[in-house]
Amino acid sequence: MTSTVTTVAMFYFWYGFVSSVGRSVFILVSTTLITRWFIKRRGIAMGITMSGSGLGPFILSPVVTWMILRWDWQTAFVMQATVMTVVVALMCIVLRNYPHDMGLQPYGAEPDEPEAPKPEPAPSRTPPKSSDSIAQLWRRVLRMEGFWTLSMINFFCCMCHSIPLVHVVGFAESSGLSAFAAAWVLSLMSLSSIAGRIVWGVFADRHGVRLTLFFTLFIQGTLILWLVNTQDPVMFFLYAVVWGFGFGGVNTQYGVVARELYGARHFGPGFSGQMCFAMVGMAGGGFLGGYLYDLSSSYVASWLVSFGCGLISSLLAMDLLVQNERLKAKTVQTAAVAEKPRPAHAAGD
Repeated sequence: MTSTVTTVAMFYFWYGFVSSVGRSVFILVSTTLITRWFIKRRGIAMGITMSGSGLGPFILSPVVTWMILRWDWQTAFVMQATVMTVVVALMCIVLRNYPHDMGLQPYGAEPDEPEAPKPEPAPSRTPPKSSDSIAQLWRRVLRMEGFWTLSMINFFCCMCHSIPLVHVVGFAESSGLSAFAAAWVLSLMSLSSIAGRIVWGVFADRHGVRLTLFFTLFIQGTLILWLVNTQDPVMFFLYAVVWGFGFGGVNTQYGVVARELYGARHFGPGFSGQMCFAMVGMAGGGFLGGYLYDLSSSYVASWLVSFGCGLISSLLAMDLLVQNERLKAKTVQTAAVAEKPRPAHAAGD
């Protein structure tokens, strides 16, 4: 439908709103499927899946540009829509919601203790129990301390990286790079993020997903200072490689952390809720970065705001680590109390 637009308002509606709704569904569905199919090595599984988010822009950006130059932008949109329709249709045929649909266990599940067995469908005329209603699920999620912490991490994280993602090309051009070279800065960021998603996924499997989230958020935030007063083209390309590597590891962790935090039952509302905060951060960061540039004719303020948001998200991730340690200590204490032997009764009692 975007190929038929004739006004800016129509473009905002079809490409800005409708397309964004579809993309958000893809993120939620793919993350949910990974958490259902994998118990062990979720980090690397999520990293490989999410690497497509970096590989796609790197490959398709020059291809779509060639289509526009060869034909026009309307034709380019039609061809993209055609390919996506075929791919999604084939994907729906191949994918299964649960491993149990194919007589399998999730990867890493114990044979006697399958992870999150598929619930039996309730009769269509029987209303759900109050304890299983959507409202009850949301109430439980909203009472979780971790939900609000993780949602705020998502918000400030997306505020942080949306500013360079949207404005780094314009900044590079204003610093003297050609339009082609500036576009390559963004392409290198996408390419480097592919390696980051996979490497940080392996790191998360070995050292813990919450610690990995903290490290990647810290790298993403602090490296924004690299852009302040940068003019050398070589420094732009080095920044793209190093920052993209850290940025790629960030998004890989959220689904795995959410699965640990909410469990199978509350993963849907919990993850979708925190993603709403993420999308607000993405929209706000891109807008704020441009607004600050219009006010000052400089990107310095935009980079400093991005750095500040990255620092806040890192501190919140540290708090998430502390929450996890408190939970572990409480679990150990509860187990110790339960296993404490009761005093023997005296003879004759």
